[in-house]
Amino acid sequence: MGHLKLFSLMTIAVLVLFTKICKFTYRLGLHKTIYQHRPESCRLLNTPGFTRSYASTQNGTVFISIAGNGDNGTIYTMELLANIPGFKEIPINWRDHDGKAFDPHGLSVWTDSYNGETFLFVISGSSPGNVVDIFRWEAGCLEHSRRIQNDPSFHAMQDLAAVGKDTFFFTNNLYVPQFRLEYTLDLHWGSVGYFDGTEGRVVADRLFMPTGIAFSFLHGLLYVTHFGLQELLTFRVEEDAQISLIQTFPLYSSMMSVDLDEASSLLHTAGHPLMYKALKTMGDPENHSSPSQVLRVNINQHGLLTTITETLVDLGRDLSGSQAAVSRHERLLVGGYTRKAMLCETEIKRDF
Repeated sequence: MGHLKLFSLMTIAVLVLFTKICKFTYRLGLHKTIYQHRPESCRLLNTPGFTRSYASTQNGTVFISIAGNGDNGTIYTMELLANIPGFKEIPINWRDHDGKAFDPHGLSVWTDSYNGETFLFVISGSSPGNVVDIFRWEAGCLEHSRRIQNDPSFHAMQDLAAVGKDTFFFTNNLYVPQFRLEYTLDLHWGSVGYFDGTEGRVVADRLFMPTGIAFSFLHGLLYVTHFGLQELLTFRVEEDAQISLIQTFPLYSSMMSVDLDEASSLLHTAGHPLMYKALKTMGDPENHSSPSQVLRVNINQHGLLTTITETLVDLGRDLSGSQAAVSRHERLLVGGYTRKAMLCETEIKRDF
């Protein structure tokens, strides 16, 4: 009887291990074949460094966080709809802070509907010790207005979605700053949090590496790219900022970002179709390239995700390891682990 019990336990352990190995292999994309394609009108733009994140106003003013630009990070801007778009470094008035160790990545823009003031929210610093800096955008300059730090709900923050002057939802991509550990061992330690102006709290947990996040003011919904499980999650936001999952939409790729254009009812997400190549790029982007991918997701009148279109795939020759994409008025900007960005004219075709 004892031998039978031991055999049963060993069989279960082998099956569990086999299942995890299969899942890990699937996530790496070893089974996939991809083909390069892009919209007819695309061009490459030189960037000051590697692209981390985009955030755009509705009229096409794009804020860009750039890595690999010295000790202090830098925020750039681009007028996406300009005849000749270009990157422009934004001067920052730090007021009571010295701005040292500013390391921007996740970005979000919020505009006050009453007075028209625009604020940029920036995740800065590496985990642990994430901070969120809030700036007022005026006359081509960022004026620092608040720094939020030492909140116990901030773990390894990836992105945020501003919903008020000092309130925002955010993603904790990891619980501990060990990407390969959590990714390889299939540890669902990620979460979505909410900061209410005073303190933060986790509103959804046991997620497998949530990355990009966007909020729909029109529908009261929150969209989150679930990087580890290669899907897009839709949450309904209640009055007390609690959230409930109402839709899980498969993407079949590990996507990093999500951009919502409320005017066109479209989501664009950028990421990595082949993770076994992307992992090398993340470790050494100067010497390893990996494919880039942008997906477009249609939203119906209720804010739910309906159909998906693969807008762009680059095998890594021109655009490596896409991290972010933003689209306004049929113009798409994509950036990643390369000192290049791709700007494309796209034609939106409704198929729902």
